[in-house]
Amino acid sequence: MTAKIRALCAAILLSSVAGAALAAEPACEPIVKASLAGPQQSARHRVTMEGTVIESVMLKDAMFMRESPTSPWRRVPMDGAKRRAMAEQALVMLPFSQCTGPVFETRGGVAMAVYSYKQSNPLTPGKLDSSRIWIGRDDGLPRRLESDGGVVAEIEYGDFKAPQ
Repeated sequence: MTAKIRALCAAILLSSVAGAALAAEPACEPIVKASLAGPQQSARHRVTMEGTVIESVMLKDAMFMRESPTSPWRRVPMDGAKRRAMAEQALVMLPFSQCTGPVFETRGGVAMAVYSYKQSNPLTPGKLDSSRIWIGRDDGLPRRLESDGGVVAEIEYGDFKAPQ
């Protein structure tokens, strides 16, 4: 996997687990609120870009990652508070803007509110990428993100265990 793909997938993963700067645009507040709820949850993330898949499992006290379905899992000591703090710091540099929505739909049997927004691309300074986020209407948690750069992040919440 190229360094460019790793960096972009890492940025998407971080933005999918925490919110933007505290001074978000009012229209972006639902996205920030949903994003801030994510780091505290046990979740499985699957980020796809240019045919590359990065998976992670977030537990209370650690995060496990692998860079392909055949790669071994790596344990990263990182609790929810640390994930949230890291993502908040990263998103001070990559705040949400030009937020619109919601549009309502059902995906996988879950009622969703879908918002569109723009966010700086960490690989091309000054360029804003268009993205969409699906937020569960009942739990307020982010479930899916898509960027116009072809990155898709899917998030599943549940009682996950450390992968083997």
